[in-house]
Amino acid sequence: MEGLPLFRNDNPFFQGTGQGEPPSGLPPSFTHTPFPKMALSMKELVANLHPNLVTPIQEDPARYLTVIPFGAGKKFNEENPMAGALFTKFIKTLGLDLGDLAIARATPASAPKTDFDAPWIYILEGGSDVLRSLLLWQQTFVVNPTVAFSVVPFDLSTRSWVIANISGDFVSDDPKKMCRGLGVIKETMWNNRDFRWITNQCLATAGVTTTPLECAFRVTQSFDLFYVANCTNGVDAPMWILMGKPITADDSLHRQYLRIIRGATYFIGMYKLEVEKRWLDCVWCKSDTHPGHQCQIPQIDSWLGPRPNCEVHQDMHPSAFKGATKRSSGTHLASNGQNGDRGHGRGRGRGRGNHGGRGSRR
Repeated sequence: MEGLPLFRNDNPFFQGTGQGEPPSGLPPSFTHTPFPKMALSMKELVANLHPNLVTPIQEDPARYLTVIPFGAGKKFNEENPMAGALFTKFIKTLGLDLGDLAIARATPASAPKTDFDAPWIYILEGGSDVLRSLLLWQQTFVVNPTVAFSVVPFDLSTRSWVIANISGDFVSDDPKKMCRGLGVIKETMWNNRDFRWITNQCLATAGVTTTPLECAFRVTQSFDLFYVANCTNGVDAPMWILMGKPITADDSLHRQYLRIIRGATYFIGMYKLEVEKRWLDCVWCKSDTHPGHQCQIPQIDSWLGPRPNCEVHQDMHPSAFKGATKRSSGTHLASNGQNGDRGHGRGRGRGRGNHGGRGSRR
């Protein structure tokens, strides 16, 4: 259908850093390089964070910013014990008023076990308004060939646009197949009683008064498919990422919404689409739209930061929400969904811009 999907420009997957007017007070000598946009949910930012840190952040999230190293996790922290001081020293070189800037390493709730285990963040407090505006506008900074970091806010409204990862024999980069697949997904949802119910609940909360069927139709207008040429154990394992604009800020409703879509059965002729059998996670930039060995940031010509060996297929980084991967298959919505925000059942909220994956619209 012409003009679909709706709201594509709002999807962080298509956005880059430094968009729009630069903040006032930007140093004339500042060299701007656009990088893929990072958007993470509050739930993931505070993953495995000590409760004594989580409470003040949740009470006043605007007071703090997160500093996320490229390749963040246990290994980075061990190899860079003075990272907070290193980040602060670099930020001083921007030539702006630091004010009362302080950067603290996050204290975990439990000891991280593997290289990329959370918490991933350092916590930035203070700093002048001009400095904070610049850090958020540019977002990604290279300190030296081995250290880079991104700055993102603690934003309660941030949600991932990733709905589900789809695999199976029918998955292809053929636009006709992608269009057909998207059409089957939409039609299946239009005919799904629970989907009509949840979309009606969410839109009604937002002040939209219409029929449940119309609600289902409106929500699927932002649905989009993206092709990822994935590889597992040396074997081609292409995937589609189903994306769509989040429709609620309520965690419980959001989980139920995702569970319904992921729990449905989709057939295209004799082919069944496999939903959530595989997932995508980048251990380097924390994106949920590609695996680590396909991270696009090091491929940018002007990138002067760490360049991981793309021939090494790193394991998916662990998550505090990994135990929530099992989907509920019930047909009614009386119980709270336990799935996370991300494509494989984790509390994830992010996207990537400037991708080479192909999209489909219907």
